[in-house]
Amino acid sequence: MRKSSNFDFNKHFPYEFQENNTSTGFLMWKASYMWQQEQRRTLQKYHNISQMDFVILSSTYYLMVTKQKITPTILSNFTKIEPVGVAQLLKSMEQRNLIERYSIETDGKSRFVKVSENGLELLKKATITVKTLDDRFFKVAGSKTEVLKKFLLDIIKTNE
Repeated sequence: MRKSSNFDFNKHFPYEFQENNTSTGFLMWKASYMWQQEQRRTLQKYHNISQMDFVILSSTYYLMVTKQKITPTILSNFTKIEPVGVAQLLKSMEQRNLIERYSIETDGKSRFVKVSENGLELLKKATITVKTLDDRFFKVAGSKTEVLKKFLLDIIKTNE
């Protein structure tokens, strides 16, 4: 049997809250984790890609439309995925013919990235899946969806 302690949890706990649902960070973690899990399961099941694959593929395509040359560093900065993770994902995705890496004579040191034809076909299908999941997951925001997006963008910009 355990002895009762005289430890005063409220005095020593490093935060100003006592319930998990009053911590902004913990609520953000739970919501984002639930969203990621749903994305992971569905993308794997229907498209045989990870959520990170989708992020890299869709970001590469977006950057292709808005920039001429995309490097792994640009992708890392854009997605906030660590450079090592981006490099590993790109290698795997190149082996599966989802992206193509290439060099340019005038810039022989840099390796550039673009979405392959196979990657584009997969991206078209997976984007519909992700959009459907997002619509369902964020439905609770209703008419405040744009406010939520602006708030999330503000958090990202403030912490970059």
